[in-house]
Amino acid sequence: MKLADYLTEKNLSHAEFARMLGMDSTSAALNVSRYARGLRRPRPAIADKIVATTKGRVKHKDLYSVEIAE
Repeated sequence: MKLADYLTEKNLSHAEFARMLGMDSTSAALNVSRYARGLRRPRPAIADKIVATTKGRVKHKDLYSVEIAE
């Protein structure tokens, strides 16, 4: 499941999810937004936290997959 789909399903904002991950910096919500839109890939430690926090609904492959536009 894509992170954006998970956040929509759970009605979570980027800021709320960032707090769930233990990310407290001022740019945390922006980073989560970029992860959800596929504009940035999370570091492995953050990816592990995303997988754990979503109880495996979002998988590593969902965070690192590359879609090729035709």
